[in-house]
Amino acid sequence: MCPECGLSHEKDASRRTLDLLVASGAEVVFWSVPVEALVTTGLGPLTHDHLLDFHEKLQDDALLESALGELVDD
Repeated sequence: MCPECGLSHEKDASRRTLDLLVASGAEVVFWSVPVEALVTTGLGPLTHDHLLDFHEKLQDDALLESALGELVDD
């Protein structure tokens, strides 16, 4: 946030620029993009049917083991 105008500004900055901004009183906030935004599954949104399928797999050890095996094989 700018100490003079009070507005937030977002911009990539080098370490030297950050040091100068902090020295002049600016607040620096570090953030990162959540991994969910970087990974495309192609599955679409989670539905009630997905939850029911997951619940069934949790109830049956063989189905759960099979589903976990699919994840490992990828």
